[in-house]
Formats: sequence, structure tokens, C-alpha cells
Amino acid sequence: MLKAPPLPDRVAEILLARIRAGEFPPGSFLPSSRELERQFGVSRIVIREALRSLAAKGILRIYQGKGAQVCPADPAYAAEVMELLLLGRRTVWPDLMEVRQILEVAAAELAARRRTPEDLATLQVALEQMAAALTDAEAFAEWDVAFHHRLVRAAHNPILDIVTHPIGELLRASRLAILNPERHHLSQTLLEEHRAIYLA
Repeated sequence: MLKAPPLPDRVAEILLARIRAGEFPPGSFLPSSRELERQFGVSRIVIREALRSLAAKGILRIYQGKGAQVCPADPAYAAEVMELLLLGRRTVWPDLMEVRQILEVAAAELAARRRTPEDLATLQVALEQMAAALTDAEAFAEWDVAFHHRLVRAAHNPILDIVTHPIGELLRASRLAILNPERHHLSQTLLEEHRAIYLA
């Protein structure tokens, strides 16, 4: 016979269901610990453990004296979670590059059909900034990441945006290491590749 999950786990599951249902939208605060104790009929320790469990999963952020806040719907938070999941894996960077390439081919195809004049304008700005930063590895890497994010957004598929954003953020550091000042020819090559995508 299966055992019932521990009480803190059950409370966490119910709170998560309420968050998903929209009762507590991103950026909002949950009721106070005392109110949650009353609602669930459990002790403060149970509530504290349930909230910590949700915080560990990146769903809540706990502030001393303010309570537990539902994490804003920002894809950047997913990068932190993904980084933890990938700790200790030897082939992380090649695998991430492979996944990004697969997703961005699809994004580029969608963007070619769905992009708006505003999308093209933001991509053009990113290209201009990359061209101006050919000898500045850090600035070039930042605008390279921005170009990829804007390309995905031009596909107008919010799920694709959510999935690709954390991958791009994790690759930011490796891209900076590759694009050092002594390898500005690589920056020039990347810039030409990005221009080809923009013109497609």
C-alpha cells in the first residue's frame, strides 16, 4: 500500500495548483504564514517546509519580513534552474549549442514568415551594435545574445521564447571566452552569419 506524501509535500502541491490556476499570479505574494496555517490547519513548521520546497524549485522567492512571492514570469529565472540541473555534466556546452541550433533553425523559419517591421528594426539595431563592437568581446557577446533573443521573439511563439532564453543565457559565458580581442575575425564571421539570417 502506498504511503501518503508527507504533509509539507501535500501543502506544497496544493499551493502550486493554486498558483497554476492563477489565484496567485506572478509577482504576487502568498498569504502570510499565519493565514496559511489557518487555511490548511497545520503548524508553522509545515508551512515553512512547504514554502522552502517551492522556493527550491524556483517557483517562490522568500523575503524576510515580507513573505513568499510568486516568481515573475521571466524566462531568465529558468536559466538558474537549468544551470543547477546541468551541474557535473561533461558535455554541457556542445549539447547546449546543438539544442540551440535545432531550435533557432525553426525560429528563423517562423520569423521569416511572421516578423513585423518592428521585429526587423530591433534585429537591425542588434546587427549595428555588433558591427560597432567587433574589437570589444564583452559588448559583442552581449549584442550577439540580444540578436538571438530578438530573432526568437520575431517567431511570435511564446513557448519557443521560454525554451530558448535560458539556453542563450547559459551560453553567454562560453561565447565571451571564445570572442576574445585576439579572435576578432571570429566576431566578423559571426556578424556576417547574422546578417544572412536577417536578410533571409
